[in-house]
Amino acid sequence: MKQSKKGITLVELVICCAILVLLGGACTAVLVSGQTVFTTSSKTANAQLDADVLQTYLMNLLPPAKNIKYDTLANAKALTGGKAIFFDDGDHFTLRVDGKDTTISSITGFKYTIERAGEKRTETDPTGATIEVETGARAQLQYTITLSDGSEIKSGFVLANVKYAGTLPGASGEKDLKDSPIIFDLPPESESPAGGST
Repeated sequence: MKQSKKGITLVELVICCAILVLLGGACTAVLVSGQTVFTTSSKTANAQLDADVLQTYLMNLLPPAKNIKYDTLANAKALTGGKAIFFDDGDHFTLRVDGKDTTISSITGFKYTIERAGEKRTETDPTGATIEVETGARAQLQYTITLSDGSEIKSGFVLANVKYAGTLPGASGEKDLKDSPIIFDLPPESESPAGGST
């Protein structure tokens, strides 16, 4: 009588289990790294979206603004009926408009300068004296937004109602919003955005 040798040996079983463990480990590593990339990409996309929202607010509010000034965090936080941009306790970016706050937590830094939008040129007046003439009478806000992922966005725009940066107290040099909140007013709706001056 012949004996049949059908079946799986112990060695074959061990090799099969080892291969399954290796394949399972590789699949798990791919899954975990994919999830990490997805989470990171999602956070970056959300931070970019928040920065876009902030820039939209700034573009709508600051160009026609009047009476722009640098102030203290205490004054910005105490403001109930005006408009202010500040970091609440140095942590959360806050835009306050008429007592209503918009907080953007993914904005971790905001540095800005307000300077002349144009340049000076030298001319000779009718008496023959050399004088400097402003080629741009408006001021420009230039800013750098730092996001929670460490990336930066740089932009700027002209402030229609600010004749030149020298009219603002302490206007020279770069300011950090954490130390120098911005407080401002908006002209009445009937008033032209470029109608007033600061």
